[in-house]
Amino acid sequence: MRRKNRSKYREIVLSILIVGALLAVSVSLFKPSITGFIVLQESNSIEMEFTSDESIALPIKDITALYINSYISNNFSGEVFLNDENRRYKILDYSIPELNEEVENSSIEFELNYNKISSEVAELSVAAEQYSCVEWKINDESLCYGENSCCSLLNLESSGEKNESLYLNKGKYNAQDRNIVKAQVIYANYSLDIDNAYSEISYSDIKGIVVDIFDKLSLSNICGEACNLNQNANAYTLEIKVYSGSLFLENYTYQLSPNNAPEFKEVPNITFSGSYTLDLSKYITDKDNNELNIDYLHVNGISIEFDGLTAVIKADSNFTGKAYTFFTVNDSLLSATSNIIELDVVEFKPKVVVGEAVRWVKKASVIDNKVLLEHEPINVTVKVDDEEILMMRRYLTGM
Repeated sequence: MRRKNRSKYREIVLSILIVGALLAVSVSLFKPSITGFIVLQESNSIEMEFTSDESIALPIKDITALYINSYISNNFSGEVFLNDENRRYKILDYSIPELNEEVENSSIEFELNYNKISSEVAELSVAAEQYSCVEWKINDESLCYGENSCCSLLNLESSGEKNESLYLNKGKYNAQDRNIVKAQVIYANYSLDIDNAYSEISYSDIKGIVVDIFDKLSLSNICGEACNLNQNANAYTLEIKVYSGSLFLENYTYQLSPNNAPEFKEVPNITFSGSYTLDLSKYITDKDNNELNIDYLHVNGISIEFDGLTAVIKADSNFTGKAYTFFTVNDSLLSATSNIIELDVVEFKPKVVVGEAVRWVKKASVIDNKVLLEHEPINVTVKVDDEEILMMRRYLTGM
């Protein structure tokens, strides 16, 4: 009893060592590769500066996205579109909107002055004959320069004198590379004294200006509406519209259809004698229907030949026992590896008794409640005294 337990223990330990060795060999023989899916991406150089409208035909088709890499000059205003046969996609919009706003019953005239001190600092100021305060709006942030009584009408505290210049640099007042700055001057003369209440309040129209805190701005990997394209287009045109300044287009990058990695279902262990034919199409799937290349871990006593997705497993003439291997498949970009498969090669010893039925037992795997019987047709020949008296071919079937 103890000898049986020891033998079983040794067999378990041996199996663990074999599997561990296989894993180590698989790491050393098969280089790791990307699994999942990969997006095919390529770039084409343009290296052109645009100061006026122009269109460029692109030598690409069936893309899923397009990105541009460019530089724009200070005070650039323009747009970039991608056109296919059916649609127009806006990639870049650096056009300048209408900045000035008319205010009903406005009565104060003023000038908005802008001075670029350096590429990173701008000075703004207003000039008017009579006013009490000025409201500045830098993008979405508001502040007031002038008398407290005037700023309080705007629900703001005074941040400086009314004739004080506004200095703007990146980060101050949430300033960015490009900023919309607007100004409105207000005259306020009023009293809240019950015995002597009066008010004289007047406003100007709103004036705006674009303040760029850069000389040259890099715009990288901009795709806009071209981030997700219909990949059935056969022709594309890049349309550049320049209203002011200049745009330097460095290159564009485009994506083709994503490539999915092939996948393996679990391949069952196999018991056979001589040779065995395995249909791997039942265990390999590829969403892209790419041409697949199959290989296996070479082990002593076993050789495998492939015909498409059919694997013909052969045992050496003098080999019986167990061997362990696995399959690899790749579509030239991505790969997958199967589970470790046990190949149990047994000696074929048919027992034939005259007058009794011949019974042959074959092991088969059960996957998803289905018995998979995979084997070549079996040819049976009966001879008596070297004379052939019966020959037939049987096919295994299963449910």
